[in-house]
Amino acid sequence: MSRKEVTTERSGALESARAAAKSDEEKLNLEVECALHCQGAGARRRGCGEGVQLSQNNNAGILHTLGCVYAEIGKTKEAREVLVQAMHQLNLEEPDPNYWYAFGRLAEQYGENEVAAADYNRVKKPGNPALLAGSSYRLAQNRLAAMRAGEARASR
Repeated sequence: MSRKEVTTERSGALESARAAAKSDEEKLNLEVECALHCQGAGARRRGCGEGVQLSQNNNAGILHTLGCVYAEIGKTKEAREVLVQAMHQLNLEEPDPNYWYAFGRLAEQYGENEVAAADYNRVKKPGNPALLAGSSYRLAQNRLAAMRAGEARASR
């Protein structure tokens, strides 16, 4: 799939999700999730800034997104804290597939690429193809590809 097709797919999925969102918090959460999926650093920085607005929320899904934002911008301590808080709210003793992506980002921040790759490989592909574009699975696959590309550059 080309970058243009992926962008179009994500845009359509985001518009559908926005229409279904019931609150401003849900809409903001969707915007931040979209920014995490964008390839451009400017979009990710914008999303990270908006993510700070989510920090007053106590919803597990929003806390998960915030944890991903914190991991993305290198705030590893804060990322871990909100991810564990969200897992506690969901009574998860260990991360579910969506949380493995976030913990993979943390491992990457610490330079633990083998651990990160193992975490990313634990993220499950959605059964519904319509959910693929905005999924943690897509993010994990993007990170695995980026890590492989980085390794290839380093070995030259």
